[in-house]
Amino acid sequence: MIKEGDFVRIKYEGFADGKKFDENEVMIIVGAGHVIRGLEKALIGKKVGEEFEVDIEPKDGFGERSEKLVRIIPRGVFKREGVNPVPGMTVNVDNLVGKIVSVGGRVVVDFNHPLAGKKLHYKVRILKVVKGKGEKLKGLFKFHTGREGRVEGNQIFYEGEVPEIVKRRIFEDAKRWLGVKELLFTQVWK
Repeated sequence: MIKEGDFVRIKYEGFADGKKFDENEVMIIVGAGHVIRGLEKALIGKKVGEEFEVDIEPKDGFGERSEKLVRIIPRGVFKREGVNPVPGMTVNVDNLVGKIVSVGGRVVVDFNHPLAGKKLHYKVRILKVVKGKGEKLKGLFKFHTGREGRVEGNQIFYEGEVPEIVKRRIFEDAKRWLGVKELLFTQVWK
């Protein structure tokens, strides 16, 4: 039976308004917030090999829509940045990602998650419970970077660049869920 703290490899498809918005096969830690809360809750008590479908309300998905996250921004703000705002354009304002809804003398930007306020439907298959510290660290590295890494003890070997903030997230997960006190990241050049 799956419980909080388990490292689980799952395959899932997510739907909103009858349209698929996500499909993935990934290792997650149940309870770590790697997937939306409603999906985590649905995993608890299930078994490896089990396939199920679950409907998730907005509060356990991407949240309710908030009118506070729809902002009117003077067009001059965009002009100063050399941006010509058009409806549908995705923008980053004060480290918030939003979508331009309308453009006039002022620009209306919606910073709600695109799936906020929507009821979601997931199809899920539990592939395995991941065992062994090395396999768990390898899974954490792949979850946070999208790439493969090689693990020896508390050392992760990888190619390419990995931002410090991503390394910090991997370490924080390893510390909390595996009791790792230190983690060494080694970039490999070939």
